[in-house]
Amino acid sequence: MGDFNAITTHHEKEGGKSKSNTSIQDFNDFINSGNLMDLGYEGEKFTWCNRQFGGNLIRERLHRVLVSRSWREEFPNAYVTHLEDFGSDHRPLLLCEERQIRKNKRRFRFQERWCENEDVVNLIKQAWKHEIEGSSMFRLAGKLKHCRHKLVEWQKNSLSNSLIRIQSIKTRLAAESSKGILADPIDVRILEAELEDELIREEWF
Repeated sequence: MGDFNAITTHHEKEGGKSKSNTSIQDFNDFINSGNLMDLGYEGEKFTWCNRQFGGNLIRERLHRVLVSRSWREEFPNAYVTHLEDFGSDHRPLLLCEERQIRKNKRRFRFQERWCENEDVVNLIKQAWKHEIEGSSMFRLAGKLKHCRHKLVEWQKNSLSNSLIRIQSIKTRLAAESSKGILADPIDVRILEAELEDELIREEWF
């Protein structure tokens, strides 16, 4: 699993000089000699690009997962996903044993960096004013619980809005990048910068 710096067909390369038939055949011979099979992939076709534009753009599928027949029998549901390559010339591979059906419930944890967020500070101030009847310890526990619920609600809304913005930028960036040699380099760089800023903000949630 990884970057083999080789392709199995001419269709796995776009732009630049064509790979020699000899190099392609040598890589296929290597795969066949080990009785290996390519797991294929989900996602974008190419896993590497030189991050150039116009006629200088080169894209190739250099990364792959090769397994033995016995491994495939042991893990029949395994699959490979080509992840995003924003900000890099290599696209990471994710190998999963099987598809996840359900996710574990995420435990709430207060983030210290939230203390620098004015919205969080004001939210806690307002939540702490919530009146609760009972002993001092009971009121304290109740106020803490109320603050936690309000923070969870804020976190979900903030994260949701952030993820919507991130997905929007990714969609626009993917659409522009998919144009290949026709992609506008200025638009791509601007979108990459916007995505980086939004990902940094997302870490706060």
